[in-house]
Amino acid sequence: MSSTGYGPRSNAKLQRLLFDGDETKYELWEARLLGYLQTIKLKKTILSSAPLEEEGDEAKNEESYAELIQLLDDTSLSLVMRDAAGDGRKALKILRDHYASQGKPRIIALYTELTSLEKGTSETVTDYLIRAERSIMALKNAKETLSDGLVIAMILKGLPDSYKPFVVHITQSTSEITFAMFKSQLKSFEETEKFNCKPKTDQVMKTESPSFSASSYVTCYACGRKGHIMKDCPDKTKSETSKWCSYHKSTTHSDSTCRRHQRKDQEATKVKQATFGGQFDVLKRVDGNFNPAKHYMELADGTRRNNVALKGGDAELVSIADENGKYVKAVLKDALFRPTYPQDIIGTLRLHEMCDGNADRKC
Repeated sequence: MSSTGYGPRSNAKLQRLLFDGDETKYELWEARLLGYLQTIKLKKTILSSAPLEEEGDEAKNEESYAELIQLLDDTSLSLVMRDAAGDGRKALKILRDHYASQGKPRIIALYTELTSLEKGTSETVTDYLIRAERSIMALKNAKETLSDGLVIAMILKGLPDSYKPFVVHITQSTSEITFAMFKSQLKSFEETEKFNCKPKTDQVMKTESPSFSASSYVTCYACGRKGHIMKDCPDKTKSETSKWCSYHKSTTHSDSTCRRHQRKDQEATKVKQATFGGQFDVLKRVDGNFNPAKHYMELADGTRRNNVALKGGDAELVSIADENGKYVKAVLKDALFRPTYPQDIIGTLRLHEMCDGNADRKC
């Protein structure tokens, strides 16, 4: 039983509370120590600066000293055993002065450590931030004032080149960002990078081992032999005269004479003409003042690009049926022509604007 009557103390628990004399770990150890003293009702006593007037206070102070020295290495114990024997408050002050000094040499050393931070190649963002916060907290405990902007700049400086898009996004952002928000965004970027670096399925399937060869499973439709496809067939005579329809998987006719292929091509052409009306006909009014070089688009990763949208104006979209089943022409104001994008994009705000323009109908 402990002297306070709170039951037996676990040796494993006390083992985790032991201090090994490492100066860089002192703040972490003191936080654990104070948490432990709180559980046995001695934290208030060891941190109090009030005079020990009552007999009970003196006894608790001696008890806090007894608990404290059980958790110190030999070097740390030698610092307090003579000058603060039986005095828990004084012993803690001596340890703070020695391991967490507010003197100028230690402050300079902490600033040097913080400004020379570099993320290791095998180090996670979480471990990197913990190293940085250790120095930050030590400086704040030494009464040094560190703004969030200064701390963020020091941490950004130590990131590798693979984090350059994130660095550019943070440095060019005009909105205020706190250190807590910065840590969250940095961790999110790391998770995104991990996902993007995973091998794709087609890349995995291309990997061949000595015991497996994909070429052994393919058959040439020109000569009938395995190990190659028709376009790589060594028998050029057969490959040039052989017929193959990729849609019907048949050698009775070729892709060029397949009616199904011709029908699909015709349908695709009709859809393209109906949808786009040529490359620029979709814009019924072209803005002559639109300058592609001055128009920037910001992507999801924070990067900005110009010369993506080549023209601007009003676009007449396909007809839209109202609640009565009547079709009306929809015109999108200030539309952009972006030939490099594989699909049309419309924002919900623009859609509401179109609906508002037809107040007598519900969209």
